Amino acid sequence: LRSRQRFTPDGVITVGRVTWNELQRRSREQRESEGEDTESEESGSQENVIYSLFMHLGSEELNSSLAARIPWLGNVETEPTEEEQHEEQREQEEYERRRQQEESETAEDISYEMTGDVGPGRRVANNLQDVEWVQRRLTHFNLYSGTVNGEFDDTLRNAIAQFQEQYVPYYRDHSRRGDGHIEPGRSSYQTLCRTRAELEHEAQGSTNGDDSGVDARFLHRLQQRHDSGDLAGVAKVVSGINCRISAGDILWTIGRGAAFNSSIIEQEAEESEPADFPYLLHWEIFSTEAIVADWNRNEEDTNEDLSVDVASLISAMEDDGPAEDAGSGSAGESNDESEDDGIISPEEIRRFYTSERYTDSGIRNTQFKFCSEWGLNLDQTIQSLESRGYDTEDLRESLMPYIWWREADNSVPSTPVLWHYNPIEFMHLYLEQYPRPAAATSESSTGE
Repeated sequence: LRSRQRFTPDGVITVGRVTWNELQRRSREQRESEGEDTESEESGSQENVIYSLFMHLGSEELNSSLAARIPWLGNVETEPTEEEQHEEQREQEEYERRRQQEESETAEDISYEMTGDVGPGRRVANNLQDVEWVQRRLTHFNLYSGTVNGEFDDTLRNAIAQFQEQYVPYYRDHSRRGDGHIEPGRSSYQTLCRTRAELEHEAQGSTNGDDSGVDARFLHRLQQRHDSGDLAGVAKVVSGINCRISAGDILWTIGRGAAFNSSIIEQEAEESEPADFPYLLHWEIFSTEAIVADWNRNEEDTNEDLSVDVASLISAMEDDGPAEDAGSGSAGESNDESEDDGIISPEEIRRFYTSERYTDSGIRNTQFKFCSEWGLNLDQTIQSLESRGYDTEDLRESLMPYIWWREADNSVPSTPVLWHYNPIEFMHLYLEQYPRPAAATSESSTGE
């Protein structure tokens, strides 16, 4: 710890932080003392780490209102990368160069002292030299294009108002309209005495996150896009965020998945009662090693050609035909989808999860090893789909934005081939092993 720092132990071990690293170090030393080879261990391997992945289908504008509702956004502190350090240093040097040059070229105007007010109204002094000074300064800021003649008119008034709204904090930060008035010693006058380089530098800082309550560097990273290749125009993945989130904190807002949920949305429009589950949240729990001793271990699908093509899982889901109450349907609707062809149709999935076969299958208590859909090898995926008769035209372009795994390599395991668990059953098991402490609530609390 740095000098004079004091912390109260909180009983929490965070992956990659001080306590975690100390435990790793001691474990390694103990194994080395027992003659184990630790040199050949895979770098970054975390066999007993459980990863919980949430994907919220709701986009939000990063502003002060959102930061107030989701507090962790305002607690993110990003360390600059080497590239960012060089870029920030270059920008700072360029800013200093511009400021010093401007101070040298406009020294007389920057130090000018007004003798009276400049603005609209009969009682305003509008002295010739003061008006000329305001005209020169606003011309320097590219806000006034009229003649520097010492006469106050509507063109100058509008230019002053625009300057106030753009640069003077009283107007800019509170979205107030400029009044077109400059008074000696007041904020508009003081701001007009500053260099354009200084004011633009401050305005840029304001738009980079200060007014949203979000770290400017973090916000800048969120706004970055790929500029070439298959991902041109797609947002870059931001990972490795150093921010603690406590139990009970809001992570994000849940939103609608427009394409996936279109049938539910249409149903809502037709019915007076809203449909179930109009909002979606994707949740995964996975690990690099199978860690639940009491659960079944399924055969492993270790390639990266498709997400889930474990043979026994496909066999369990396929059935002999449509359910009896499915109706006759239209020609070719159900029978083809129920063939024992190694391809699971949407209809087969629906029937499986609403049948006794699902209850008896033990799938909820089974560990499956397969490649995450977010880390697929697209070349292998497209080839496998084509071999199964699927039309893959334009599929690569559609899927590329979702293959983000390798961009987040400092937050997820190096391999996307992982053991997956039913999140709800896993959390039931976890709470059996590590029960929540009894909350000190009122008698009316249900404990849910």
